[in-house]
Amino acid sequence: MPDKVRTEDSTIYKQDLFIDGKFVESTSGERFEVENPANREIVGSVPDGTVADIEADHLRSEFAKSVPTEILWTALQRLFETKIPEYTPIE
Repeated sequence: MPDKVRTEDSTIYKQDLFIDGKFVESTSGERFEVENPANREIVGSVPDGTVADIEADHLRSEFAKSVPTEILWTALQRLFETKIPEYTPIE
């Protein structure tokens, strides 16, 4: 969840990157301020995301997609390896 910092006249939000279901800081550790365009008041800060952050998010999502398929494939292979003799036709 975002951290809120109460000031005299407004609330400033600090938001992190949302990767793999969690809020995390950028790998660079750097942030930049976000300002209200109407009055130039700083309203928050966000992480300065890097290529490494994007790749980490992409790799996690690809892993999440492939894991169930790999588990099912491995289970099917083991089933055939252990049960094939039971289903071999008798000559």
